Amino acid sequence: MKYIYTAFLVLCYSLVSSQTKLIQYMTRVPDASHFINYKTDIWQNKVFYKSQGYLMYFDGINLPKVVKKTNDNAFYSNQFKSTTNWMYFTDKNPTTNLIELWRTDGTDANTIKLDEATSIIINQVGSGYSYQTAILYDSELNGQFFYFKNNSLYKTDGSVSTLIKSNLYRQGTYFICNNAFYFYNYNSSTNTEHGIYKYDGAVLENIYPVVMDYTVVANSISYLLGKFGNKILFAGIYNKVKGFYSIDTVTGSVVLELPTEYLSDADWNNVSGSISKDGIYLKLSVTKNNATTYGIYRFGADGLIKIIDTYDLNVKQFVCNDNLIYLVYTKNSESNTSLYFRKMTLSGNLISESRIKDISNMNTSAKFGFFRDSYWFQYSLPNIADFELWRTDGTNENTVQVQNIDESQNMSSGPTNFFVLNDRLYFFGSKSYMPCLYEFAGDFTFNNNKQDNNWNNKENWNSLLLPSSVDDANIPNSQNLQINGSAFAKNLNVSSPIDISSGSLNISGNIDLGAKITLNGNNLNLKGSDSKITNANSTNYIITNGTGTVNVENLDAARGTVNLPIGTATNYNPISISNSGTSDTFSARVSDGIQNTTNGAVNSTWEISEATAGGSNVNVTLGWNASQENSSFSRNSAKVGHYLNGTWNEENSGSVSGTDSFTISATGITSFSPFSVMNFGALAANNISKNQVSVYPNPFSDNLNISTDENASIYLYDLSGKLISKEFLVKGSNSLNKSSLQKGIYFYQIKGKDGNMVSSGKIIKK
Repeated sequence: MKYIYTAFLVLCYSLVSSQTKLIQYMTRVPDASHFINYKTDIWQNKVFYKSQGYLMYFDGINLPKVVKKTNDNAFYSNQFKSTTNWMYFTDKNPTTNLIELWRTDGTDANTIKLDEATSIIINQVGSGYSYQTAILYDSELNGQFFYFKNNSLYKTDGSVSTLIKSNLYRQGTYFICNNAFYFYNYNSSTNTEHGIYKYDGAVLENIYPVVMDYTVVANSISYLLGKFGNKILFAGIYNKVKGFYSIDTVTGSVVLELPTEYLSDADWNNVSGSISKDGIYLKLSVTKNNATTYGIYRFGADGLIKIIDTYDLNVKQFVCNDNLIYLVYTKNSESNTSLYFRKMTLSGNLISESRIKDISNMNTSAKFGFFRDSYWFQYSLPNIADFELWRTDGTNENTVQVQNIDESQNMSSGPTNFFVLNDRLYFFGSKSYMPCLYEFAGDFTFNNNKQDNNWNNKENWNSLLLPSSVDDANIPNSQNLQINGSAFAKNLNVSSPIDISSGSLNISGNIDLGAKITLNGNNLNLKGSDSKITNANSTNYIITNGTGTVNVENLDAARGTVNLPIGTATNYNPISISNSGTSDTFSARVSDGIQNTTNGAVNSTWEISEATAGGSNVNVTLGWNASQENSSFSRNSAKVGHYLNGTWNEENSGSVSGTDSFTISATGITSFSPFSVMNFGALAANNISKNQVSVYPNPFSDNLNISTDENASIYLYDLSGKLISKEFLVKGSNSLNKSSLQKGIYFYQIKGKDGNMVSSGKIIKK
């Protein structure tokens, strides 16, 4: 029978359902209320689970393997917990009605029953048959695995079980911290057994027996909530004060992290958590001064602190990894009519937010997963019987339905128990009322399956999904790809030309350029704080034709220099840009030709702008090739020119460098408009020259001094280009009182008596 069953799996392995592959397609389970309630755990890169009364594992490479026929497939008897040497799991004997403890290494021979009882808890969630949300931790110490049997604590090495203590009523989670086993014990018959227990492998002791205090609240129970480093977080009553406490397992000290007026069993039922690299994240409600506040808290190196206020939110779920947090909620002010996703940094800063209107069904019990920084979940729109698989990257554009999993199923039948194996997403679902294991490989390679060259057609991607901001997309050779709407990717490998006919291309990681990208009046947006473009050259670059620009978000000192390989259809004119001033979004494009000058110049105009005027301090490097230089251009005296108020002004520039292609840099730029490269010495002759003009001091307080060899005029402009003042200068020394000017940066132009500009620059009023 086992071989027939395996052969059936092989037959069904080739089935494909929309975007996800059906790994396993099994016979219909008679009791539909249980058939999809899988519990799983991963041991040695294999996920173990029970299905239709069989213990199975899947390694993400080969077909699922049947290990052994088990007694029962009931939800409540289905627990898994991995350790170093074994995968432990429970089973229910239908004859004795007892829960059995087993261990396995994935072979029939080494799948052995160890113990049995009316109640066995090995997965640390809830008590008895009550499976509450909690944070899971290791429960293995010195090769021994801990479990609770009939309110008694046992340990096993995988062959023999040993009783540690009887008559325990463990509450909440339990875990290993600082090389010892910790749990909270609650016994309503004897107050003396209340407390936090520690077992170091030899001695079991009640280290904090006064956590429970009936003189304060008769039925308030304490719970261990989490650990970070050598500290444990618990909620309860200690020394007659209610609150959230931490225990230092090295020093034994107890610290009141957050006092509360009210703490009960209901608070524990509402606590959910997620583990990240810098702490334990918890959803808590805290009552102080008769007012209840709601939020996401982090228990980490800085103690227990609130990082997200959720007072007006009905939080359905939240989950974090080592990079970010997803908060899933409805707004109380909208009567729960819309579902929201808030994508945040681990410190609580908002990255993006998305919304699904007209919320209907959002199941919160193991119906979600985290894959490559995207959030996958079970959802159903109103008046639709199908239970759908959705995902989001935290943006409205990329909060989308992946596929229907089945028709006319109850909520327990949809996609559930997500897990990641070998960088692929797996989950359980159903097909025609039968349980299935699904795989999503996440291969975002453009294949042009529909022969329309359209990025925005999901059927042109191997994944059968459009890439989002967290996905790595690949454009192979021999394509001619068109973008005609909003397009996203994290890292983008470009080996074929991309033409943006409408919309924009949004990149949150790196573009590896192996071909041109033509903007056609549209934009390429480098999102976030570290996106970039690499491997560009004079053959492969961004063509900024029309009004198209390359936009860089969060350009500041921390981001450093960003290279923008832009050009026209015929010339490669890259720029590099950095900003030591206020963080801002900068845009850049280049066009052939230059206007409003007769001096020697490079026949290119770079247009650089900032989203918010003021506060910037920019260094920029411009690049060109020899064919773009006009006949009177001299590299030896070239400077970066800045077109301001109808005149080209000289920026503080370095020297030209390069042999076949050339670059020049300018520093301290604080306002933005067209830029170019030119020889300012080729301007029309004047009675005085720049070398004969002196403007000092700079910065100045009240008086600005100007010395010239001839009569002239000085024009002052603010950062917006508005003319502030015009004053006449006589030959020799001039002292201008400018005490009425506000502090800031100003531009000046000095023009000779014939009207030609002879000097320009930037001054600072302090």
